[in-house]
Amino acid sequence: MLKKLKNTKLIIVEEVMKIGSLASLIMQYNYEYNLNLEIVSYGIDDIFLDCGKREEIKKLQINFFEK
Repeated sequence: MLKKLKNTKLIIVEEVMKIGSLASLIMQYNYEYNLNLEIVSYGIDDIFLDCGKREEIKKLQINFFEK
């Protein structure tokens, strides 16, 4: 399916850490198969995260999409 998107822009929004995410796998595939995708990825940077309920963590990450 990704091969059909060759030479296009792909925006990926995830609420997980960037390392090991779907976006990182797509970027690797893009590189290996030279698909020339322009990829914009939004995810949580590789930082220490507090533990807690999903709603509580989202409150802590309120500025996540304002970067």
